[in-house]
Parts: sequence; structure tokens; C-alpha cells
Amino acid sequence: MPKIYGNLVAYYHAKNSANEDAIKWFLQESTGKCTIIESITETDFKKFTGLSEAIDIAKHNAGVIITNEAYKIDDKLRPLTLLLEARSRLIGIDWSPIHSPVSTLHFLRLLRKIAERKKIDHSERIKEGQKRARKGGKKIGNTKGTKAMNNAHEQNKARWSEFRLKLYPEVLRLQKEYQTKTMVQVCELLEERNVLTFTGKSKWYPSVVRDIINEGNKAHE
Repeated sequence: MPKIYGNLVAYYHAKNSANEDAIKWFLQESTGKCTIIESITETDFKKFTGLSEAIDIAKHNAGVIITNEAYKIDDKLRPLTLLLEARSRLIGIDWSPIHSPVSTLHFLRLLRKIAERKKIDHSERIKEGQKRARKGGKKIGNTKGTKAMNNAHEQNKARWSEFRLKLYPEVLRLQKEYQTKTMVQVCELLEERNVLTFTGKSKWYPSVVRDIINEGNKAHE
């Protein structure tokens, strides 16, 4: 049992006889001289306003927070953030060692634990969604290489090739008429004339114009 001196602020998640008796036992067993100056019971388990109040009282009275329910806050982001920011010392009777400040290392470990938990939860939600989709008759998984995908790919290539050959004469005309020296200039001329790309966009890129010219030249060899 460590020697504890000075002011203590009792913090309860639930103020019941078990928790009160635990703190009384601690005070009896402690070889130091300490006094409970205030008791705070938590009422808001989302914002932890009770813990904020306990931290404030301890800070202004050079005190230490004592609780028998440290396990209820040492895996939650909000209370540990409050304790870490205030650099408050906390006596967790249910901790070992029981007298310890909340460290940055402990905080980082908590963040890692939360991230791992969210990753698992996210994975479980995906699996549940896939399960429901399969029940509804949908196919789940990578469809690359399937007959349907191959057919769609070939059809898309054919449409893209048709689009290039259709636009090829217009690109040649613009190059000749305006004596363009770069693909960027051709792009600007197409945009000025509101000519849309294969995907229906108004923005043209040099690589796309180059593909049109290359395919057109190849077709007219």
C-alpha cells in the first residue's frame, strides 16, 4: 500500500456501498495522511461532466482523484483525454499499481485498441451486408474475368474506338486550320467549341487527343 498524503476527491461511476467501502478501506490501510474533500458521482457517461468536475476540484486543491471503478474509464477515449490534458493523478483502487498518472503511452495504446475494435466492427458490418446481399440474389466478389465483364469490356473498347475515329477528322481540321503545335492547344479548341469527351465531360486532356490521332492515323494507313 503506497503512502498517500493530502486531499482526495472521490469519483464514483455508481455511488453504492461496495465502492464507498473500498475507498474507506483504502483510507484505513494507507500509511499516509489524506482526507476526502469532495465526492462526485458521474451523471453523464458521454461527456463525463462528473469527472471534469472532479478534475477541476483536484486541480485547485492540489488533490488526487480516487475511485474504485477505474476499469470503467481506462478503456474510454473521453475520460482518458480529460485526465491526460489535466495531467491529473488518479488512484484506481482496482488498478495495479493503484497510484498512477494517466500516461501518453497508455493513451496511445487506447487509441490503438479503439482503432482495432473499429476495424473489426467495420469488417463484421461488411460481412453482414454481403450476407444480406447474397440472400437477395446478388453476386458478391470480384467479377473480373467473368464472361459478362469480358463482354462489357469488349463492347466498351469498340464504342471508344468508334468515338476516336469519328472525332479524328475534326481534330485534323483544327490542327490544320489553327496551325496548332501542341496537344494542349487542340484541347483548348475542342473545349471552346463545346465538344464533349467520350464520357460526356467538357474537359479535354492531351493524352486523350493523342490517342484519337494515333488511332485515326493507324486506321488510315
